[in-house]
Amino acid sequence: MVHRKIISVFAGVLIVGVSSFTPAEAGIPDMWESTASIDYQGPGPVVMFNVPNGSGSAFTDARDPFGLVDATITLTLRDSSGDPVANFPAEDVWLEIDSVCPCALWTMMANVNSDAAGMMYWVNPLFAGGWSLGPTVVVVSGNPLMSGDLDISHNSPDIDCDLTVNLTDVAHFAGDFYGEYSFRSDFHYDGVLNLVDIARFALALGASCP
Repeated sequence: MVHRKIISVFAGVLIVGVSSFTPAEAGIPDMWESTASIDYQGPGPVVMFNVPNGSGSAFTDARDPFGLVDATITLTLRDSSGDPVANFPAEDVWLEIDSVCPCALWTMMANVNSDAAGMMYWVNPLFAGGWSLGPTVVVVSGNPLMSGDLDISHNSPDIDCDLTVNLTDVAHFAGDFYGEYSFRSDFHYDGVLNLVDIARFALALGASCP
């Protein structure tokens, strides 16, 4: 009887030990296996122009110092076995950027659920204000990816990040325009503040979150 009890206890220990090393459940994104990238492969930086009402640039119309570039973000979700995670909800995946103020969390979410290959994208303009030299961080279910952050900078005519382009922003922009170069007001990103930046600011004046 004692012998049987010892065998039972030993078997239970083995079961517990094996279960503790069981791989994570299939279909759950793994932060080490999943990766994010941008289509733009230039030397950078690449800049997004954001407006609280969503009238800023799409990721396909971002800029580097030489003109328009495609900064579409592609996220590939894989589980701990390296298999793609399909149909993962877009509302559980978003971008976080220091000093950028989104109108709401949904404005930073991926545009679509993941497809059969586990891929999802950011293409549409962001509804946001504020400015940042980056990085842009992809977050999945509250956890940042471990593959590294994305080299995307952001600026907006909503310079003070109160989600409305108003007279306060006019004062900030005027100070930048007549002072030393300031990235935050280089809305048509080319390394210089000029009439094109004035035009972009003027078109956004009065814009706020929908």
